[in-house]
Amino acid sequence: MTHRRSATPWLVAAFLAGIVAAWAFTPSRSPAPAPWSPVPSPHETRPILAGVVRLAKTLGWLLVFAQPAPPEVPETPAARLVDEQPEEPAEVGSDGYAVLRNQRGW
Repeated sequence: MTHRRSATPWLVAAFLAGIVAAWAFTPSRSPAPAPWSPVPSPHETRPILAGVVRLAKTLGWLLVFAQPAPPEVPETPAARLVDEQPEEPAEVGSDGYAVLRNQRGW
């Protein structure tokens, strides 16, 4: 018996990583820093933020679509019997409606 893993923890982690990255790379609303300040400008951080968000989305979609196929159900003898029985054409009565019969034929 195989154990199927859920992608939910990975999706939550990717979502939270995107939020943290967005928060970390979003410039503050404070006045512009001095030219000698090591704080990067918004023009430098926006492409990084867009790349992180794109990566998080891609990983999320890959985790959604990379789920293993469900295990095949083994065929039972009863299912084989149902599949092997040929379809018989419906018997039509004098009024044009199909005649319903039980398994004994009456």
